[in-house]
Amino acid sequence: GGYHDAGDWNPRRVTHMYTTLAQLELCELYPDYFNKLNLNIPPVDGVPDMISEALFEIDCFRRLQMPDGAIPYGIETEGDPSSGEVSWLATQHCYVLAPNIRDTWLYAAVAGRAAKVLKPFKPDLAQIYLESAIRAFNWAEGELAGKRAAGQPMEKKDYWDAFDARNLSSIVLYDISGDKTYHEVFMQDTCLKQPGAEIVSWGFNIQCDPVFLYARMDPAKTDPKIRENARAGVISLAERSLKYAAGNAFNITQREPGRPMFAGFFSTSGGSELVRAHYLTGKLEYLQ
Repeated sequence: GGYHDAGDWNPRRVTHMYTTLAQLELCELYPDYFNKLNLNIPPVDGVPDMISEALFEIDCFRRLQMPDGAIPYGIETEGDPSSGEVSWLATQHCYVLAPNIRDTWLYAAVAGRAAKVLKPFKPDLAQIYLESAIRAFNWAEGELAGKRAAGQPMEKKDYWDAFDARNLSSIVLYDISGDKTYHEVFMQDTCLKQPGAEIVSWGFNIQCDPVFLYARMDPAKTDPKIRENARAGVISLAERSLKYAAGNAFNITQREPGRPMFAGFFSTSGGSELVRAHYLTGKLEYLQ
């Protein structure tokens, strides 16, 4: 299991699950379509193909989960693939990397979302993923508390991407459970406390996933001001992307105008921010 990186068969990394997060989001937004989609993959009995595809990635890390809930960053061989070897006959040793709080929080978010979409089909299986997500979240929270108690401040400015993963996992688990403790954790690090704040700003925060989730959650479970800021943030990001497209010869959208072109600029250009803005507003300009 697990997606391999850049055409190699050696690294499997937790961060690949951002793809999985998007797959599961599609199942949430458009279940009638995506739960019937035939991907021609080995089936998981009673589970739609799109969710089965997501579980293939998640289970790589669920199998690696430590007894205390921690999640390793990934698996890596002792070097790049040997010349002439095929992936299923690789002779190199594989190593599991140490767990850390950022990737454990990210896993908690993805496993939690999997539990939500699985519940209508297999409640017992959904519970397994939910319990795994909660154990991961609790381990990361305990590590954070321990570091701070030991005099390691773990400031957001130094660990911003870890705190973004915490922000995401807390709101995913709140969405599923309704436990307000998770909402309190979400509020600690959300950029939405400031109206007009950029939800994607490299080196400060990239919170487009939790912001979109908050904007579309049951209004009864959300803070009206924060929800208003979330909706505005999704729309603002889409507008920034459209503006960027209008200023280049290829009509390429991009949520991060300063992204270097060697960093997947053309292969992972924008799109999701426009889809999300269309979902919230119904405006044709975003769909076009």
